[in-house]
Amino acid sequence: MPHKIRVPFLRQDYRCDSLYTVLNGLNSAILAIDKKVKEIHWYDGLWAREEVEPVIGLAFVALQNYINKSIADYNKTFGLNIPKNAYYKHNEIFNTSDKTLIELIVALANYAKHDEDELPRKHTRETLDSFSLKYINFTIEESPIINGLAMICANWELTPLYEKAITWRESIWNDKLFQSSNS
Repeated sequence: MPHKIRVPFLRQDYRCDSLYTVLNGLNSAILAIDKKVKEIHWYDGLWAREEVEPVIGLAFVALQNYINKSIADYNKTFGLNIPKNAYYKHNEIFNTSDKTLIELIVALANYAKHDEDELPRKHTRETLDSFSLKYINFTIEESPIINGLAMICANWELTPLYEKAITWRESIWNDKLFQSSNS
């Protein structure tokens, strides 16, 4: 009788298609805003930034949801309670900061969700500070959401974010550190 390999149900990345669909739709919105800049004489880059900032913010929120649900899948599969921050740090240090790309994505999502608050929460502030992203008294040219995306992707393109999130999730399942936590 052949040996059957049991794969945990939540190992399958069933959220990746939804994430792709959401980011693709947001990419279309960004392209529509870019088209306005080219077609409407008074609609300049500042108008475009004002309009695109919440769209990009939604992309970061979608990515954060995907990341956090991926963490929950892993913890649930193996009966673990590893804190989210440990998973966020499971990535290479990004840019010239001391934080990972996943930490930046999560911080930008939190900022997007709570930008009307007086100050971002501690971890969000620390991450934005480590990337020199302004969040107090800034102009739209200094938007942490737009400038954060520019650090990661060229031309406000969201596809690289999708690829990086999918790769990160796969690395969680393949990493020996996390596998040893469940033995």
